[in-house]
Amino acid sequence: MLKLNFACLVAKVLIEKNSLIYKIYISANNERVNHEL
Repeated sequence: MLKLNFACLVAKVLIEKNSLIYKIYISANNERVNHEL
């Protein structure tokens, strides 16, 4: 359980540091999903 929490914490930090890249990735996925619909 501790390892899982640590992994989540690391993921949050990485996402915050790469928030711009993350937002672009999410928006790209959303556009792809919308095209599939």
